[in-house]
Amino acid sequence: MIRRDFSMNNGDKFLAMAAIAIIGIALAFTACPTDSGGSSGGNNGNGNSSGSGGSGGEGGNSGSSGGSGSGNGNSIKTLSGNVTISPSGNVNTGTELTASYSGNETVTYQWNIYGTAVPGGVSNKYKADKVGNYTVTVSAAGYTSKTSNEVIVEIPPTPGLAFTLIDNNTAYSVSKGTATAAEVAIPSVYNGLPVTTIDNNGFSSYTSMTSIIIPASVTRINSGAFTGCSGLTSITIPFVGMGLNGTSNTHFGYIFGASSASGQNSSIPASLKTVIITGGNSVRASAFSGCTGITSVTLPASVTSIGSGAFSGCTGLTSVTFQGTIAVENFDDSGPGDLRHKYLTRKGIGTYTRQSGSNIWSKTTSMIIEPLEMTWVPGGSFQMGKELGTSGGSDETPVHTVTLTGFYMGKYEVTQMLWQVVMDKTISQQQALASSSSTTDYGRGANFPIYCVSWYDAIVFCNKLSIAESLSPAYSISGKTNPADWGAVPTSSNATWNAAVIVSGSTGYRLPTEAQWEYAAKGGNGTPGDFTYSGSDKIGDVAWYSGNSGNKTHEIGQKAPNGLGLYDMSGNVWEWCWDWYGDYSSSAQTDPQGAAAGYNRVLRGGSWNSDASGTRSVYRVSNYNPYFRIYDYGFRLVRP
Repeated sequence: MIRRDFSMNNGDKFLAMAAIAIIGIALAFTACPTDSGGSSGGNNGNGNSSGSGGSGGEGGNSGSSGGSGSGNGNSIKTLSGNVTISPSGNVNTGTELTASYSGNETVTYQWNIYGTAVPGGVSNKYKADKVGNYTVTVSAAGYTSKTSNEVIVEIPPTPGLAFTLIDNNTAYSVSKGTATAAEVAIPSVYNGLPVTTIDNNGFSSYTSMTSIIIPASVTRINSGAFTGCSGLTSITIPFVGMGLNGTSNTHFGYIFGASSASGQNSSIPASLKTVIITGGNSVRASAFSGCTGITSVTLPASVTSIGSGAFSGCTGLTSVTFQGTIAVENFDDSGPGDLRHKYLTRKGIGTYTRQSGSNIWSKTTSMIIEPLEMTWVPGGSFQMGKELGTSGGSDETPVHTVTLTGFYMGKYEVTQMLWQVVMDKTISQQQALASSSSTTDYGRGANFPIYCVSWYDAIVFCNKLSIAESLSPAYSISGKTNPADWGAVPTSSNATWNAAVIVSGSTGYRLPTEAQWEYAAKGGNGTPGDFTYSGSDKIGDVAWYSGNSGNKTHEIGQKAPNGLGLYDMSGNVWEWCWDWYGDYSSSAQTDPQGAAAGYNRVLRGGSWNSDASGTRSVYRVSNYNPYFRIYDYGFRLVRP
């Protein structure tokens, strides 16, 4: 069924209205809006709509010609209660945390550590086995979510540590005191006050100490704090680069007594191999310069830049783990090998290992679901357009037999991390391409689907990824297959780009045809497929839609898959297909490619902003030109 976001029924009427209604209407379509205008109404009854002339969208009221349409098909309410965690404050690792919601709404829970969702942490109880700052977020369909205050989970403090009141008796500093334990943990709070400082030479000559964990509450580590700690092998530190003692001293060796970055290696104990950074947004210039003994560094999710020479001369460094969901934007090239350009800034989250005796790095582990995982869809025949649940729309008929050759399809929608790896753009940067004011968080993170993607963007992505993996690109524009030769991605309808063709015999990634998409959504040939939605007659089992999404996308793979093991074929984000939109034929077809020409490309599957009808496996959308970038438009990949 056509998604009626315009008050007109075809492209000619739309162009006529655009001429009458001034430029503002056109701008509404090139944006990635929070709410659509009157001539660009709500999505399947989900969107506030008001604007010049045209329809107020399904769920809103239509305005008269040249007048103003307004309506509210997607009113977002505020949860009536609050969410709290018990016990509160500071607790030790291994504590079971319990979330309580005081309102009347039925809510879902998501536990977070340092603001990042904990995989599997979706009940009201969570056993905190890791050190960190925990919160819990509650959500309900049609409501804004709420997040609790933090609970700090830490290792029990080491016996014997000495604490001194500082800063007008508002905080404590810490030193080794009489402690003798090999593994040292500093608490974030002592006697009800924060521990903010490690004293000058506070742990000097603590030769029996092999590891130390410094909490995020510590904002000042004074000179020589760890001088002579000859047995230290691992340090967990909350920051490197904001000035280790609150001043301009940024080099790591300062806390071991080094007066400058050039001499820091001789001050750092040879035993120290592992550095784990838990906070801060940058690692400053020369922070680890010349630290030849360090072999492993872990960077937190919060780090977005690493300064010039930060790891210069770190010849012993063989492992870097990046915990963030957004790859760092600046990693100095003078570090070992090409770690910045080829790895951290391109591949993001994961652990990177440098091969012995070389400057070649490889990604050895991943902290995210592998977004390139493909599922084989065996060939076969099916009834395309056959309505399997509720009554169908006029453009879902006539039912016709389609036979398809087998193909591979992405198990998941293309994620924001994969998009950043290939296109070198974060989700925020992609949203900015759609509208300079589009800062609304519709779900952000490595495992969230990319959105605000046009059809033109998607075919560029497909060919770039194919080239990167030494596959022959699927798409050709003006006889060229390298997107670098295509020029800038159009922001209006472009005849040259609209004439893109599929290269015969190519092996690369591409968008599914509309027939491939529906066939796979229904489970292919020989798997259970007689469902209204992809994998179930119960929409909540398989889809994020307007009734349960909380008005945003969700991480891929959280709902049940269909019979082929494909996730989110219903809901989450709309998925671009290759085809021009056109009427169905009643004739049997084999591997159809859609209409020969047209005005709009097809989208399938529905989104977080769609009603239940829009997420049906047979539902069709075609109201947007290939250049539109919208807040719930994404895609998934196929390969022959």
